[in-house]
Order: sequence, then structure tokens, then C-alpha cells
Amino acid sequence: MANFVASQLVAAQAKFKTRFQELELRRKQNPALIMALKNLTATIPDHNQLRTREDRAVNGYIFKRRASSGGTARAARPSGARGDSMSVGFTWQTLSETFAISMKQADANVFSYQEQLMNEMLQVAQNLHDRLGTLFLNYLQVHRNQLPVTSPKGATWNNTTDAYEIASTDSLYFFQKLGSIMDQHYYKGQMDVIADPLAFQQAQKLRAQGTQNATNLSFQFDQLNIVQTTEQIDSNYNIGSALAMPEGAFAALPWIPMQNRKGTGDFESYVGGWGVMEDPLGATITSLDESGNAVTVPLTYAIYGYSQASDEQANNGGGQDRLTIFEVSLDIAPTLAPLSGTNESIVQEFAQTA
Repeated sequence: MANFVASQLVAAQAKFKTRFQELELRRKQNPALIMALKNLTATIPDHNQLRTREDRAVNGYIFKRRASSGGTARAARPSGARGDSMSVGFTWQTLSETFAISMKQADANVFSYQEQLMNEMLQVAQNLHDRLGTLFLNYLQVHRNQLPVTSPKGATWNNTTDAYEIASTDSLYFFQKLGSIMDQHYYKGQMDVIADPLAFQQAQKLRAQGTQNATNLSFQFDQLNIVQTTEQIDSNYNIGSALAMPEGAFAALPWIPMQNRKGTGDFESYVGGWGVMEDPLGATITSLDESGNAVTVPLTYAIYGYSQASDEQANNGGGQDRLTIFEVSLDIAPTLAPLSGTNESIVQEFAQTA
């Protein structure tokens, strides 16, 4: 039943302990969300000031790589092409969740008004986390690389699925092949890898084959940050797939309107109020302060609420009650480190074949 009718104080009742509540409020894993929010230092730190309203466009700019001029001799009066840059547009998507709560619905309830309100905010944030996690994972898969290296060593490129396929005979070396292909793309250093459940299970198994085992397979993981998603990465592959990219090259820019950041109005009025809500699940973003130093701050949502007189007897409230409706929202713009090649991306898909 909705509106907390099931917990109304019609008999002696007790609230479940936190552990019992956690099982109902369990969350799916959202590795793409965590990855994106920690990398804002790699993008533009002042995007909140640049985007003054929802309909204002914001672009980022980077230098293009210069092609080799291929010279083989010195010239008396050499000439050269000028350098170039490229623009990267950010596309924000708005995600919102709503809930309502009446002034009197807690008067005869085992849960207080404050507990009910906090529960609503917690679950709204949880829903936003889940939606953001799915959105970001889909973004990475849709924007995966379509420009393979010439004659890749250790894997086969599939032009239909835009994925590097690793043969079943090399299944014990799946992550070594993954790392080698990233090397062949000239990506160095640590790699972020999002693995589906089957690929992650394989990683756990192979990582456990350490120096005390007859076959040591743990060497494959030295430069791989592997996290699991419980969602499907690619429906074309049912025995394991993963997305890999250089560490710190995927970010998401969060934004909320200026009026919410400043705070104005009153939630208990008919016109309403605009404010902010820090993520109750503890999500943080890593950005840059005015001095260029990395700082970690809570992820913040926009919250708007208004109230109206309402008969809430049918909803566990009073006949002369006040209903307050809230909307919690966030604008988000996922972005990858851009490349100038046609259909080229830093995100590579890898799949195990039978």
C-alpha cells in the first residue's frame, strides 16, 4: 500500500532495524557513475558559471594532433601548415524524480514526518543513481571506438559489433589481450575497465592465480582498474564483455539552475521554493577550486517544492491538510576525451567468443 498506510499506528508496531531496511532499499552497482563523477578535473572547472540557463550552449576546445609533414631533407625556405583546434559541445540531459508528503500523514504513524521525508529523499537519490548509472553505461557503449588498429595482434576486430573479439583458446589471457590492444592504440598507463558479470568473474578467477600457483596469471592486471556492472554491456555477447578506456578520460558535468544554487522562495507556499539537496547516499564530485586545486564536494541536486491545501484523508492524512510536492532534479552532460579521427573513440569494447 502507498502513503505509509501499512505502518499506520493501528496496533503496537515496531520499526525494522536498519539492516532489515537495507535489503528493501538495495542498490544496483553503478561503476560508470562513480567513474564519471571523480574526473571533473579533466574537463572545464567553470561550467556552472558558463551555463547560466538550461538553453545556453557550452563548448570545450582542445588542440588537434598535427599530421606528420614527412620531410626527408632540409629546405632553403621551408613552409608548413598551421595548427588547428576543435570544438566539443556538451549535451546536458535532465533527470528528475518527484514525491509528495502531507503535513498530517505522520500524526498517527510509527514513522515521524522527518523520517518519512528523509526516506523519500533517500529513495529519490537512489533512483537517480540507478538512472545515471544506466545512462552513463549506455553512453560509453554507444560512443565506443569504430576505428580499429590495422591488423590487431591478439584479438579480431568485428566490423558489425565494433568490438575486439578474443578467441576461446585465449580465454585465460583475456585481460592481457585487452591491455595489449590498448597499447597498440598507444594508450599508456592505468586503464579503467567496466566488465559485465561474466567477464568480472573471469577477472576474479585469474587474479587469484598468483605466484604460489602452478600457472601464475595475475600479471595481466597490473595496470587495469576493473569494476563490475550487473547490467548488460552488449547483447551480442553472452560469455563476457568489457569496456576499456584510459584512466580519467570519462567525465560527467553536473549542473543545476542558478536560482536553486542561490535559494529562493518557500516550499510551504503555493508559488513554491527553489533550493539544493546534497546527495544523501554520499556521492561526491572531484573538481577544481578557483586556485586550480582538486577538491571533493558532495553531489548536489536541484530541489523545487510547493504546497497546497488538500483533503488527504484517503492518503493517511487529514481532512484539512497541507500537501507538499517536491521535484528533485539534475542536469548531466557525459563526455569523453575527444579524438579527431572519424568514428574514433578512447572507449574500446572487448568480448569473449566461444
